[in-house]
Amino acid sequence: MNVKMSRKWMVSLSLTLGLLTLLWAIGSAMAQGPQPEADVQPQDGVSIAATVNSRINFQGELKESGVPVTGNRDMVFRLYSDSSCTTQVGSNISVGAVPV
Repeated sequence: MNVKMSRKWMVSLSLTLGLLTLLWAIGSAMAQGPQPEADVQPQDGVSIAATVNSRINFQGELKESGVPVTGNRDMVFRLYSDSSCTTQVGSNISVGAVPV
């Protein structure tokens, strides 16, 4: 009788672990979200730079020699595909007279 209880317990435990593993795998796959389109192209003659310029917000504190910068400054923005900034995506985006 003890062997039957032990066997039922093991089958129940195995089924529960299998179900939990399956639920975890499904949840992980769904958590990935949509993947970016491989080939994103500008629409209606709008350049990539114009599209990026209108969609990136930035903020921070700009200093020169430890003193906060005021007035307008010309800026160059670069986009990178990795956190170590070794692979630039596209070309530089120059924006003149940015109010600081």
